[in-house]
Amino acid sequence: MRSRWIPRIALGVIIALGASFVALTSVASAISVTGVTASPSPLTAGALATYTVGFTTSASGGLTTTGTITLAGPAGTIFPLVAADYSVNGTAVSFVPTQAGSTNVTITSPVVVPNSTAVTVVAGVGNTATDPTIAGPYAITVQTSSDLTPEASSPTYTIVAGPASAIATTISANPTTLVANGSSQSAITVQAEDAHGNNLTASGGTVTLHSSLGTIGTVTDNANGSYTATLTSATTTGTATITGTIVGTAITASPTVVMTAAGSPPPVSPTPPVPPAGATSSAVASSSSSTGTATATNDDTTASAIGVGALTVAQYGSDPVSTPSFTSAGEYFDVAVSIGNSFTSATITDCNLGGGNSFEWFNGTANAGSGAWQAVTPTPLLTSGTPPCASVILNSSSSPTLAQLTATVFAVSIATPAPTPTPTPSPSPSPTPALLGGYTEVASDGGIFTFGDAGFFGSEGGSHLNAPIVGIASTPSGNGYWEVASDGGIFTFGDAGYFGSEGGSHLNAPIVGIAATPSGNGYWEVASDGGIFTFGDAGFFGSEGGSHLNAPIVGIG
Repeated sequence: MRSRWIPRIALGVIIALGASFVALTSVASAISVTGVTASPSPLTAGALATYTVGFTTSASGGLTTTGTITLAGPAGTIFPLVAADYSVNGTAVSFVPTQAGSTNVTITSPVVVPNSTAVTVVAGVGNTATDPTIAGPYAITVQTSSDLTPEASSPTYTIVAGPASAIATTISANPTTLVANGSSQSAITVQAEDAHGNNLTASGGTVTLHSSLGTIGTVTDNANGSYTATLTSATTTGTATITGTIVGTAITASPTVVMTAAGSPPPVSPTPPVPPAGATSSAVASSSSSTGTATATNDDTTASAIGVGALTVAQYGSDPVSTPSFTSAGEYFDVAVSIGNSFTSATITDCNLGGGNSFEWFNGTANAGSGAWQAVTPTPLLTSGTPPCASVILNSSSSPTLAQLTATVFAVSIATPAPTPTPTPSPSPSPTPALLGGYTEVASDGGIFTFGDAGFFGSEGGSHLNAPIVGIASTPSGNGYWEVASDGGIFTFGDAGYFGSEGGSHLNAPIVGIAATPSGNGYWEVASDGGIFTFGDAGFFGSEGGSHLNAPIVGIG
């Protein structure tokens, strides 16, 4: 009978033993493996884990030592690409695994596996694989190079939330206004969440609560991740701030409850300004207390002010000012405060900078009413993180002033100080590159390993990461490097500059690589679907984003 070759493109997480294509004596007799099982340990969101996967080869699916096994895991699962991290039926894998996507991995069998034989594959030996960060049910599918029919799936296993995070855990109060009569009550609820935002479904440990005004009763652990207590009002008016700890660590959230005089009507929240015409999205907030805070967050922009008043934050899809126009490095946004507010200042923060580092605002009264784009003063402050943000405090002496926040349009700019003139230097020999014989390896946890004369300038090893590191690029001098995570986050070391990132953005596919520009003043990120993201002086020359690919993109050069 004539042999036939059938290609199989694995989707998900793949462990493959041997060749990608196998000549079968009878395609009709090829069936999938059976009895698939998957047992990750531990079953904790975002944890380093070892996956034990079992299955039985089909009646015609025996494997030689050039055969391949393909495991397709769920989104968010990360398998290492180190041979020593895998074994088949107790024998360590010899050949380096390959990968066909952010959750796919392929290994080569180190042993002969007969037809209809039980197989145990250990992936991530010594907890080198990574569980998904989102809690819930998952399954792994298995395929071998001898059985090219669709994969067989394991029963589901459940990834659970990790330890409680004091940063992610929430505290809420209902109602948020009480009569200061010593008897009115508000229900205080604490919801424990892990570092990835998953609600805990069991006790997260001891929780304590405290109020700056009034009294809080005993905290009840509901053994389902939530805690409840009752706040009883004081006999004096004021604002109660609720604070707490979980497992001894201060919880970031701190809601407030206003206590009003007996018989007085509850405070009326000021009416927020109407979002401007042409805005694609908006958010509003108000405060009815002189000590309260109105905070509105829309998309990547937050505006906050203390006192009685309201504010509105809006975004535009493009420049809403036709003449004169201004090209924003990031987004266009709008901030407006209510008439008659008691605000003395407002803090504006934007985290969609697109490589920019400052703000411009459109002054419609400038140039005899023709309008002009003007630099925001004081100069916004840049904050580190992924993504970076720029923040500015506006008041009566800023530009714009607080009173000028009447549907005021802002844009992101790149502030470049004028250079100080210097004499033309005499020609000098080109410096010898710092790196002549060495290289740098990066691990998925951000750890750095240097060889030869490659320098060490720091790492993310030991730090908490929202997503694993997937690539590294050295600066032209060799005196620094960038690490890139699968969520697009950028981490800089040595003389590597920061020019923006996709961290915190919605991605259609995970980032898989990074390349630096020749100048070192920019870089490209590439996603597994072929999409390209440019930063700094990196130019865009096209991409495979949106195209049909037979296999995922795995790097850029």
